Amino acid sequence: MGIPKNEFPVLRALGLCAGDTTGYGDCLFRALSDQLYGDESHHHEIRARVVEHMRENANIYRNFTAVDAGGAIRRNARRSTASYRIISSEMPSEEEIDQRFYDNLNVMAKAGTYGDHLEIQAFCETYGVDVKVYQKENGEITLEGFRTMAEKKPLVLLAYHNYEHYSSIHSLTIPHTGIIHPNSDTADEYTSASDSQQSSAGGACLQRLQRLRLSQPKPRPLSLTMKDRRKLKGRSRKLMSRSRMQLERMAAGLEPIHAAGVSGLTTALLLSQNPAYRITVVAKYMPGDYDIEYASPWAGANYLPVSAAGTSAADHDRNTWPELAKLARDSPESGVHFQDTIIYSHADDTANELCKPDPWFAAILPNFHLLPPSQRRGYDHATAFTSVCINTSIYLPYLVSRCAAAGVQFRRAVFAHIADAARAAGRPADLVVNCTGLASLKLGGVADKAMMPVRGQTVLVRNEAGVMAATSRTGDGVEEMCYVMQRAVGGGTLIGGCAQPGNWDAQFDPNLANRIMQRAVALCPALTGGRDGGNGSSGGGIEHLSIIRHQVGLRPLRTSGVRLEKERIEGVWTVHNYGHGGYGYQSSYGCAQVVVGLVGEVLGGREGREGRARL
Repeated sequence: MGIPKNEFPVLRALGLCAGDTTGYGDCLFRALSDQLYGDESHHHEIRARVVEHMRENANIYRNFTAVDAGGAIRRNARRSTASYRIISSEMPSEEEIDQRFYDNLNVMAKAGTYGDHLEIQAFCETYGVDVKVYQKENGEITLEGFRTMAEKKPLVLLAYHNYEHYSSIHSLTIPHTGIIHPNSDTADEYTSASDSQQSSAGGACLQRLQRLRLSQPKPRPLSLTMKDRRKLKGRSRKLMSRSRMQLERMAAGLEPIHAAGVSGLTTALLLSQNPAYRITVVAKYMPGDYDIEYASPWAGANYLPVSAAGTSAADHDRNTWPELAKLARDSPESGVHFQDTIIYSHADDTANELCKPDPWFAAILPNFHLLPPSQRRGYDHATAFTSVCINTSIYLPYLVSRCAAAGVQFRRAVFAHIADAARAAGRPADLVVNCTGLASLKLGGVADKAMMPVRGQTVLVRNEAGVMAATSRTGDGVEEMCYVMQRAVGGGTLIGGCAQPGNWDAQFDPNLANRIMQRAVALCPALTGGRDGGNGSSGGGIEHLSIIRHQVGLRPLRTSGVRLEKERIEGVWTVHNYGHGGYGYQSSYGCAQVVVGLVGEVLGGREGREGRARL
């Protein structure tokens, strides 16, 4: 069967592809053979062993046989070619269930009979492996996980095409030789994907077993035949070395993410999509904490790019927008929502991309247009478009929950040196991702002198603005700013602000706070219902603001630009992702995508061959 090259874009992003597995009726068993042995020739043997395992454990598998008064059909297949019968509500007898179960097994034992979910679960128990199945349904990529109860769980990857065909997943860069049989004498050479990385949904069969809470004896994996052992021992040393290297690199990557701000959490989330990685986020502060050293909770946050066209920073921003827009559209629980946005600018402020009448992001943000002179509020020009605002108090925990669901572990720790993070998960790690932000200024092994704080001060109020707005400058000095953004799900309205390079002061300035509020009310009179405090001035009315709190945060700016690169530090591979300044949220996914590529180069490329990956 010809496999469409772009059917599973997520696989290509992980450095994988769906192989061209042959044989419709035997495709599942051929794909499983290819995963284990590197070719399809063992499909008859695998089919026979799976059927035998189901027969020996009939007390469990028989529960998934549907029976009616006129016969039976096991409704496991979702194939377009599957035939269905109406099932009677009459309770079948035990004899009828047994008869139809063994009839089904006899059919399944014949070559050319389609296998499906139940056979995959039986395969897991028989061979002591886990299986993950990628499937495209209604334009979305779904992932089903099948687990064994055995301790050792090498990972088998399959693709399921249009409810018709299973194929084996291969690496794009590593020659495919299959994995050594998990019950062989060399089983101890390998490690598997962790329990926490398995799909929370699991396979249909396993879900039913869990719901029924069957107190049945644990299915026993069948032992290898002498013929199997002779074949394994007869493999050349070169082949076994290549197989070991393949599994180590594809299924044994332990990666601490140091720091739990928006950059670290987004990076962990994207890396967790690769079933080969086991990830631990190690940080001093976690979402829910508020400290001047922890920048992400104090952010606005929104999507207002200032990056110059044609730069890598613009690429990071561009690649982040689709992800934030998807969250705003499909996941209101994320705390991300769409907002109408207006940017007011003077003609001599267009060095900033955000203030240009024709910025590069005009092509990707919805409803971008120029406002007429009557709506510019005295500015030379004004642009309007739809963007997003992020409620950080909801979004950061949302990222944690997404990561945790994908099997990411979280630990609190404080390190003096970046290499110490490699031992934070209780065993040596293959790689550390450094997302420590401003801490990279003094962190041992990094000590990046290009890092500096840019102090920001804001006021969070209960009033609603109904719009996100900003100006290119204020009349109160180059370090002061004016912006207003209303957060989702009752998060209040954030007004700001300032950008004070080199200022470490964690205390709020009441005089600056007064100017911030006056500018915000002048920019968005709707904040106070259009009231001006009775004195007729456009800058008054701040007494009508209902203040939740004053906030101060330190933006982690790197004067030479965001650091996205890999290096060895005291023998530990480290990938850096820090120095985003005030633009961590709006570049988060784009930068994390770069990190995913760098991690792949280390664990899956030439660098990864220098030492064996350990979990």
